[in-house]
Amino acid sequence: MASAARRFLARAHELGLIPPDRLREIDLWVESVEGAGRDAALVETLVRRGILTPAQVDAVESSLGRAASVRDLLGDEPGVMLRGGPRCDEGEGAKYDPVAVLGRGGMGEVWLATDREILREVAVKRLLDTEDRDALVRFVFEGQVTGQLEHPNIVPVYELGVSTGDGRPFLAMKRVRGKGLDQVLEAFRRGMPTGLEAVPDGDPEASLSRLVGVFVKVCDAMAYAHSRGVIHRDLKPANIMVGEFGEVHVMDWGLAKVLDRRESPADRSLRTGRGAAGPADPIRTREGDITGTPAYMPPEQARGEIASLSERSDVYSLGAVLYEILSLRLPFEGRLDEVVLKVLRGAFVPPSRASRAPWSIPRELEAVVLKAMSARPGDRYDSVLALRDDVERFLAGRTLAAARYSPWQLVAKWTRRHRTAVLGGGATVAAAVAGLVGILLAASAARRSESERIHDARVAVALERFDRSEGAWRSSTVPFNPASPQEFFLDRLPLAVEMG
Repeated sequence: MASAARRFLARAHELGLIPPDRLREIDLWVESVEGAGRDAALVETLVRRGILTPAQVDAVESSLGRAASVRDLLGDEPGVMLRGGPRCDEGEGAKYDPVAVLGRGGMGEVWLATDREILREVAVKRLLDTEDRDALVRFVFEGQVTGQLEHPNIVPVYELGVSTGDGRPFLAMKRVRGKGLDQVLEAFRRGMPTGLEAVPDGDPEASLSRLVGVFVKVCDAMAYAHSRGVIHRDLKPANIMVGEFGEVHVMDWGLAKVLDRRESPADRSLRTGRGAAGPADPIRTREGDITGTPAYMPPEQARGEIASLSERSDVYSLGAVLYEILSLRLPFEGRLDEVVLKVLRGAFVPPSRASRAPWSIPRELEAVVLKAMSARPGDRYDSVLALRDDVERFLAGRTLAAARYSPWQLVAKWTRRHRTAVLGGGATVAAAVAGLVGILLAASAARRSESERIHDARVAVALERFDRSEGAWRSSTVPFNPASPQEFFLDRLPLAVEMG
């Protein structure tokens, strides 16, 4: 590692204060002095020998005091500012220029800031109390975990650093333009516009479809996090951001648990005012004997069984989020202590019976919720991928693992999925019938005298064809298979056309 003296020399050379030939000479001298274990006293020597003036020494030390910047390379060349971007001062100053406070919590605050290098808006999270060792460890943990979870539906981290001004750690992240999913759902509860192009307001069924699409993206993020050995432990609509152009980001990984580690910072009992029992808000994150948000947490988390938490714990919380999307109600309501008791008992009303939503709740998605929110982890989906697969099968009109179907429900689903083939078959039958009728009418008009004979003959032919096709229908060996009904119907479709 370069010594302080050599870093000083290198920076003086970069600033053009020491020519190359003199730099090599001084560097050899510093190497010999430091090799003998003595202090080179470089700055004093350079000033004494007239190589640098005191003012030049100050310039070098000032340059070393701040990080090199692309602004130094550009000089007077202006940076690029796209339409709709921030307006900022490209001059001297910290890399992140604070604009306004976006939010403040018990541990930290989030600022809207401008990145002076890239000229974009960012969200900068700052720790308030650096004397709290546990809070400091958790802050760094959150930054490192979130930064390593590189996925389109997880908020990107740009930098984890320490402010040169006050020595506080900060976390620079993408500034997500949009709203929390909790705000979107509240707008639907109140019958107000969501303000997001990605979630339309006018058509209730279309709105539900878009919200379920948001949920699928959250499942994508969590499936990736689980593949990296991370569970979130605080999944809820307030920690899901929906952007103006369809972006979906899972936020706030401060309570995450890394399954490969014996202990995560959030596992420590951090007693705060919000951890006290009483009529506190059950949808706010609790830190204390129970870590998480009671209305969305699984029973094992509510019991404080940290060691037993797994990916299926997040599956439960995702089920609770889907419950609220479907019904616009929390799965558990009441005082904080009442909510925790209901969670422990697994006592919640199915979403279809509690709904305040303007849309009808598909029974299949309700089945997904009931399976994901099973009190016993072993009764839930074994992974987020399995949960997501069932939801995607619903969107595609396929059968779900969580639902039960009668034969006619299977036929109806198959018919909806193969609408074109079914309509095409119906058109064939209709065309055959229309053609037959047309022939009969034309013959009747042209040859009135033979109408009865022609009629009797065609009826006889039709009856013969019907009897022959009906026998073939009854003798067909293709059985009805609820899992794959298409073979049964495709085998009999030609016979149906033949029978008229």
